[in-house]
Amino acid sequence: MLPSPPRGTPALAIGGLLIVICLRGPPAWAEADQPAGLAALQVGDCATALAEIPSPDDDAQRLALARCLSRDGDTDRALRLLDAVSDPGLASYTGLVRGEALASAGRFEATLRALDGLALPGSAGERVALLRGHAQIELAQWTQARGTLNALLQGPLAQPNHQPSPGGADPGEVRWWLAQGAIRRSEPDKAIPVLRRLWSDNPASAWATQAASWLSEQGLPVDDTSTAAGRALVAARIRTLQSAHRYPEALALQDSLGTATSPGSEARLAFRAKDYPRAVAAFARLPSPTPAQRFDHAVAMTRTGDYDAAAVLYRGLVDAAPTSKQADQASYKLGYLAYDAGRLDDAIRLFAQHLHRYPSSRYTEDTLWLLGAWSSSSAWTKPPPRSTASCACTATARWHPTRRTGGPGSANRPGIRPVPSRAGERSSRGGPLAARPGWPASA
Repeated sequence: MLPSPPRGTPALAIGGLLIVICLRGPPAWAEADQPAGLAALQVGDCATALAEIPSPDDDAQRLALARCLSRDGDTDRALRLLDAVSDPGLASYTGLVRGEALASAGRFEATLRALDGLALPGSAGERVALLRGHAQIELAQWTQARGTLNALLQGPLAQPNHQPSPGGADPGEVRWWLAQGAIRRSEPDKAIPVLRRLWSDNPASAWATQAASWLSEQGLPVDDTSTAAGRALVAARIRTLQSAHRYPEALALQDSLGTATSPGSEARLAFRAKDYPRAVAAFARLPSPTPAQRFDHAVAMTRTGDYDAAAVLYRGLVDAAPTSKQADQASYKLGYLAYDAGRLDDAIRLFAQHLHRYPSSRYTEDTLWLLGAWSSSSAWTKPPPRSTASCACTATARWHPTRRTGGPGSANRPGIRPVPSRAGERSSRGGPLAARPGWPASA
């Protein structure tokens, strides 16, 4: 028994349709201030749009609402709306939505007629080809379907972890229908490598779950690591998951392989998966860590809550590789750690040492800003509690842009140079200083 196809994503599809329509120029209703139904159409909220716009008066609205109705299974009403579209500039898109509506109703011969001769650009063109290939599969036009669907996998869609553009073709679905062609023409052995590729290369696709289900029913579970081929398949999915930044899943699959990995590889993957205790343990096993590994080791340590050990690691990095770019940041973090621990005098001293050690530091602006804000008022005798999760000293300077640094006592603190308050300015790391999360979250 074949698993039922997963439902599409109406918001993605409708939004994509509106994007391509707007390439011709924005519709009259695409304005900032508009009724709820029109705003809903722009974000793909079909339920609200259908409720708020019972009688559309614009061809672009009719087209978008017809797609909503098609997704809801109301094919007849969708086709009536499409029949009312008269704008010749929308004729090709009308054909696409008509094809979708007919395919959703299982009328595949009519689908092919609606799509005949359509040649749309970009994601809409991908959607036309996918619909055509699906209809050809349903009509047992095996040779034509293979040509149609394989052509889609000759470009970017063939790359692992390719994400469909709004309204475009999901490469997982393309592979699914290619496999269905083999299964339905009684050649399931030819579907197996296609569905395995779907599972390894398109993990974000809903069709990957369907592929795994079918393979399992054939006695070919995708997580079988007892064979070399099975381990290679799992390893391929791990690589794809990492490229998609789905590190916890990648780490769990890596563990399922039951094979030893290098401490460096384990540390990097555990760090990215936010398994910080495991990352700390793996980094500690490195015989000759690089500056980048030393830095990540220190960051992981802070995220386990051991700030004193993190400071030791940061200082070790500065001593071992003082000219590395990571050492510059590690030196800056030493001051920040002291601040976060409530040791304001130590923080001032460490920040001053940082400026002396790295006069051209990437963090000079941030360091001077912090020092200048602290020195501007005697009120800063101790920092705010860690629970504030922000640098309140910087925030105070930001909320009072008329204040100038260099207040009482600053002249007696070595290494501190006053800087003017600069409301709204962005830091050298890109974010507004007042809104930046504090240590350790900013590590």
